[in-house]
Amino acid sequence: MRDAGRPLLPRRRKAVEAVARLHRKVRRQRLDHAHKTALDRDRRSILVHSDPHPVAGCQNLQKRQLGDRVVLPEPVGIEFDTEEFKPYMA
Repeated sequence: MRDAGRPLLPRRRKAVEAVARLHRKVRRQRLDHAHKTALDRDRRSILVHSDPHPVAGCQNLQKRQLGDRVVLPEPVGIEFDTEEFKPYMA
């Protein structure tokens, strides 16, 4: 373990920066993919993911057209109108 007061060696610092840069890139790619799949601007539709599973991801996927009402199952248990998203799809 490194002493808190001692600076990193140049090669180690370079490796730490490279790993951090890769982590940032992967995070951006994941967020970008999630955004693109959630709002499909060309088809004016929205995807609603529900029933999360720690290994398999979301178990339920609903595709709705903008303007439809969407019901999120329990434990969220809300209903909302996708009409509110139309200004963001222009």
